[in-house]
Amino acid sequence: MEKVGMKVVLCISLIFILSTAVKNCDRKEEIDAWFISLSPEEAKQMIESNQNIVVFDVRTVDEYNAGHIKEAIPMPLSKFLCKSCLQSILDSYKDKEIILYSNNGTLSKKVLDILQRNGFQFVYNINGGL
Repeated sequence: MEKVGMKVVLCISLIFILSTAVKNCDRKEEIDAWFISLSPEEAKQMIESNQNIVVFDVRTVDEYNAGHIKEAIPMPLSKFLCKSCLQSILDSYKDKEIILYSNNGTLSKKVLDILQRNGFQFVYNINGGL
């Protein structure tokens, strides 16, 4: 009798684990719909082949001035934290595909989150930054 009880508990646990895994798989597809991580090589190919791509360098202005991707627009994190600046970005770039980069990917992931929360659908991040 005790073995039957253990089998029931095991089956219920297995069902719970599988249902949670399936639920999280759906969520990953949702996240991947707005965020794609690119290697530097993939980003370069996208920039060269798509004239509608906008590249945001989200590092500080000094870091941008020290060297940046040729097509990049300086767009430091501080602009995304300023409400009026953010609104201007939203108005200007809402329907564009955007590639973000920073030194190591930390700042660009913060900007990515801000853009996602504001409805941007096509945002790419250069994996690991520059």
